[in-house]
Order: sequence, then C-alpha cells, then structure tokens
Amino acid sequence: MPYSIHDEDGFVEVKVWGELSAFDTMCAVWELRKKDPRKKTPDLWNVSRGCVLPSATFSAIAKMVLAIIPSDKSGRRSAIVVADSSLMAAVEKYTQDVRFAPFETKAFMSRDQAIEWLKAESSPNVVLPSHQPSE
Repeated sequence: MPYSIHDEDGFVEVKVWGELSAFDTMCAVWELRKKDPRKKTPDLWNVSRGCVLPSATFSAIAKMVLAIIPSDKSGRRSAIVVADSSLMAAVEKYTQDVRFAPFETKAFMSRDQAIEWLKAESSPNVVLPSHQPSE
C-alpha cells in the first residue's frame, strides 16, 4: 500500500506516495478512522513530491469523510501538506468540499507550518469556529 500511518508528538501522520487510486486513499482514511473513531487526535496528511492523486479522488474522499466521521462530535483538525504546487488547487478544493465536517481542514506547502497550526488548536487562547452549515 502506498501509505503509512504513525503516531507523532501530538498528532497522527499519514504519509502517501506514488500512484494512489481512490481505493488506496479511502483505505488510508478508513484505517485512520478505525485508529481514532471520534477523531480525538489531529492528523497530518503528508503527500510526497511526485505523488499522483487523480483530482476525482478528492471528491470521493470528501464524500467518504463526511459519511464516516460522526457529525455529532467535534473532531480535531486535519492538515494536508503537499510538496507539489500542482496538487495544491485540488487539495484546496477538497478543503472546501469538507468545510461542513465537524473539524477544520487546511492545506499547506510546509510541514512545519502544518504542525504549528495543528498544535495551535490546543492553545487555551484559540477559539474554534463552529462548522455547522448556515440555515
């Protein structure tokens, strides 16, 4: 499988590489979900340079994430780091597709900035916005 999932200091890191099919990506999402069913730990998705993710995959992933994460609980942040600017537009569209998930998702080009953002969530002075759709 072209991904790995491991615990880091304060977050879970998912590394993806090579050519990922929608199935491979969804397997990683599902494995992460089984590891942390209520999304109590923030996660960082690290997309390696040269990784091939078809843009249609992002729409399918967004639908799956919204379907499997319980909407009644507020989950921890999810950061996506891309090393390739060509993937940034697709990842930013994905972040818009999951904007009503019960957790924030943000795209970065720097792993250090992503980690800083993930860890800032636990700061006592940070007020997290509600992610409920407007009525």
